[in-house]
Amino acid sequence: MKVKGSKAPANAFLLVPRPKKPGYVQVRFYENVTPYERKDEEGEIEQGYEYDMYVLEMAEAPGLETKILDGYDIYLAQAKAIESGLANLEDFMGCATGADIVEIVRAAKLAQISKACNEIIVAGVDMELTAGEAHFNLSVEDQANIANLFKIVELGGTEFPYQSDGGVCRIYSAREIAQIYIAAQSLITTQTTYHNALKAYVQTLDSIEEIAAVQYGTELPESFASEVTGKLAVAQAQMQAIMGKLGG
Repeated sequence: MKVKGSKAPANAFLLVPRPKKPGYVQVRFYENVTPYERKDEEGEIEQGYEYDMYVLEMAEAPGLETKILDGYDIYLAQAKAIESGLANLEDFMGCATGADIVEIVRAAKLAQISKACNEIIVAGVDMELTAGEAHFNLSVEDQANIANLFKIVELGGTEFPYQSDGGVCRIYSAREIAQIYIAAQSLITTQTTYHNALKAYVQTLDSIEEIAAVQYGTELPESFASEVTGKLAVAQAQMQAIMGKLGG
């Protein structure tokens, strides 16, 4: 976390006793210390230092400071991982280097990204159809049902009953079924294509801070974004071709 103070930290880390938790200390790591100067509300000049602080709780022990100095990189990586919310102390069992901890954070971020993608897809799509607005969830089961509906149209069916989320079962025309299918596939394709590109981007990152900063919805670097755009353009052309065959 970002911290401001009137003085710069004297060392790269500091051991702070925990009065409310005897036998433990906070290890506070400091990085990126920079001076700052600004005017306060009264126009007075305020000067100080801004820096990143990461905290790791450890049991008190003889020689703890030396232990941290000897394993500085791995302990700092642990503190950063905990700060990110993507890992906890139990996850670090067996980690021999800071790089091992980076991979733990990366795996947690990839899982977080996949979960966010799935939630958006399952939430489904809103549509304006002949009978009015309708919402269609897109769980795995819903996706299969909509795909089966569309197969009926492909085989020559002209209408078929289906129930929207929270709606009543009604008869949908072949054109409406195609619209529902295309809306569902468009959402799924858009999200999974972005999801895959975002995961590939995360794989290129080297630091815990960079990985932790990525969120589902983060703008992709140009090289990844252009690839996504190209793939979605192909998918859109195919969806338009489907509607064209159905007279849509």
